[in-house]
Amino acid sequence: MAVYATATGKPLTLTGAGAIPAGSTTQRPGPDQEWHRDRWVDSLSRRLIKLKVLKRALIEEGYTAYLLSGFTSIALGKVHRYDSALTDQVTLNRLVQSGLSGLVACRNRIGARTLTKHSAEQLHQVHQDLLHFQQQARAQAEHLKSQLDQALQQQDQSAMNRIQWCAPQHPYACV
Repeated sequence: MAVYATATGKPLTLTGAGAIPAGSTTQRPGPDQEWHRDRWVDSLSRRLIKLKVLKRALIEEGYTAYLLSGFTSIALGKVHRYDSALTDQVTLNRLVQSGLSGLVACRNRIGARTLTKHSAEQLHQVHQDLLHFQQQARAQAEHLKSQLDQALQQQDQSAMNRIQWCAPQHPYACV
């Protein structure tokens, strides 16, 4: 019969018949597990590594959703909202590269979507605003991932639990 020390998880060698010694169990521990009450559980380090993987995935998911949520620009003189799906970005890039004016779909402050004529300068400004929007989002995602790394290094589960994606305009609202 295999017996394991609850203090270390190491197997014990028993000779002869008799009761299982105090501080030991027949339950085999998994990697990086520790004895807690009446069973083996993942160690704090292992739990934090698993949590970090989950949190990173959630941050990437939030980042991606945010990138696709659209952005604002005042290139037309007033705030307008532009879609930011890949096809919208490609269209905008092509118009900017052409150096010509063109029609771009955007929403005014009440949400009405129209194809609106933009000059080459206005298109350039919308493109700059898109790049700024993307850079802010990337910086936010990297900042949050850095906080995850720090929480793991410090073995701080409560700090790691608090870390979640939030929009870059409110960088301190999510942590």
